[in-house]
Amino acid sequence: MQSILDRVPEVLRPASDWLVARCARLPRHTLAWASIGLALILLLSVNLFASSALRNAKADLTQQRLFTISDGTRAMLRSVDEPISLRLYFSKRLGEAASVYGRYFERVRALLQQYSDLSGGRVELAIFDPEPFSDAEDKAVGAGLRGVRLNQDGEVGYFGLVGSNSTDTDATIPFFTTDREAFLEYDLTKLIYTLANPKKRVVGLITSLPLDGGMNPMAMMGGGRQLPPQMIMEQIRDFFDVKTLAQDVKEIPADVDVLMVAQPDKLTPEAAYAIDQYVLGGGKILALVDPVAEMGGRMGPMGMMGGGGPSPEFVKLLKAWGVDFDASKAVGDIANARRVQFGGGARPTVTEYVAWLGLDRRSIDEKDVLSGGIERLNLASAGFLSKAEGATTQVTPILVTSPQAMQIPAEKFSGAPDPVALLRAYKPEGKLLMLAARIAGTANSAYPDGMPKPVPAKAEGDDKAKQDDAKPDAPKPDAAKDAKPEDDKSAPPKDANAKDAKAKDTKSKDTKAKGDNSATAKDAKAKGDNSATAKDAKPKDGKSAAAADGKAKEEKPEGAEAKPHKASGRVNAIVIADTDLLASPTPATRPSSSTRSTTCRARTR
Repeated sequence: MQSILDRVPEVLRPASDWLVARCARLPRHTLAWASIGLALILLLSVNLFASSALRNAKADLTQQRLFTISDGTRAMLRSVDEPISLRLYFSKRLGEAASVYGRYFERVRALLQQYSDLSGGRVELAIFDPEPFSDAEDKAVGAGLRGVRLNQDGEVGYFGLVGSNSTDTDATIPFFTTDREAFLEYDLTKLIYTLANPKKRVVGLITSLPLDGGMNPMAMMGGGRQLPPQMIMEQIRDFFDVKTLAQDVKEIPADVDVLMVAQPDKLTPEAAYAIDQYVLGGGKILALVDPVAEMGGRMGPMGMMGGGGPSPEFVKLLKAWGVDFDASKAVGDIANARRVQFGGGARPTVTEYVAWLGLDRRSIDEKDVLSGGIERLNLASAGFLSKAEGATTQVTPILVTSPQAMQIPAEKFSGAPDPVALLRAYKPEGKLLMLAARIAGTANSAYPDGMPKPVPAKAEGDDKAKQDDAKPDAPKPDAAKDAKPEDDKSAPPKDANAKDAKAKDTKSKDTKAKGDNSATAKDAKAKGDNSATAKDAKPKDGKSAAAADGKAKEEKPEGAEAKPHKASGRVNAIVIADTDLLASPTPATRPSSSTRSTTCRARTR
């Protein structure tokens, strides 16, 4: 007590002395009650402070993290700039009839309340109990919500969501089914994003992969069907308009907000230049490359489906942006290998497949908005990236291997690889390999001299002439014997040559007689009488001249101006050295190293 009094400032010394003197005269029981009162006042003050200052602070203690919102959803809610009204309809009788819906309703309500708080109140939530024959039921039915029958009397229960924005655009979830509970955050975020962004942004897509489905090459051998669209494309189209571009595109459309380039295998130099200028002009790009695209759908030498690496032109672009990609090497990682079962018969083989990776949080950058919140990510026969020498951009790893990774020649995966043989030959290299990276900063164009000149198309006449030149001058002996007289029709007879010579001689004399000399031609030009000269100036092949003129007009249309070449610009790119993560999460199949029709199923440990 004395030490506390010693630290009291001199100004407060009289007051402290008076307080000590007064307390010394009080009975002990009075001091005890006073202490209890002060403690209650302190506790009340702490509660009041916590209820006001920590109102939005929450902790998710559930094992499945049911009430945790991802960083992407948080960013979307913060970007909402107009009021959005959410009306949650739930029949209490439905919760009484099926308790599972009662618990599900509490989770939906809690998540929507968090959405409202994170949006700063711009997302407003109202809850209604649509009792039979009530206005709430009429509005629920009018909005398109689906009811379920509760009993034999025909009573109907509702559990759905209706959202609307300032332009009276509506979006609904007709009924919250329990089989979609795992995707609850996705469904809610999608609904709010649709209302906050009525006009979808445009994603440009350049790829050689069957992302939108297509013919399965195995169908030609009687072993496959039409490939369905990948699930990721359906999800992308939920939020964006997708514009598919060819690999020989000359210019990226101006309305493309994000360009997605996945394993372009036949990218022309003109298309690569268009991508180069789009990125340097401020465009955002998501690039996916792969040394062994298992989703590529091409046939390997041993019957296994798989694709080769990307176009060299695209690898050239990556280098200009600051990263090197070696299409001849894939990645193995014993620490992140997934366990597989392969081989037929009664005793299938189970082993670690070092080329199929199951990355956990140790390999994923949780701070990046792209990968934040991902707890596990599966890759297949992925490649790796490295920072290019002399790179001027900042390359930040997003996905990495463990230090026990190894570089494996991609050719080992072109047929049907043997997981056991790969495991036996495995030798850790003791360093991390970068699987995905974010690139930001200023970079120079991969084409410093401007648009590359297109390769001239081969004309039919040129090919025919080359074929004629390639023919031997002298026929074979047997061919000479079989030669027919009609082969000599191409050579004019001697009499015809004589007549032509005589006609030329006569024409020459007539020209001299008329005095058609250079001086006369100059006088005619000066007088403006150039009709004869124009006729003489016409080429023998009038069609080719017209075609050339039309071509010139086509190349330079009236009023069109060539866009200036961008020698440098700021790059905003994400590069991932694997394309198989775009595949739908269906059971993966892979033929074994034997010739029998067996499968290799991935099993996450």
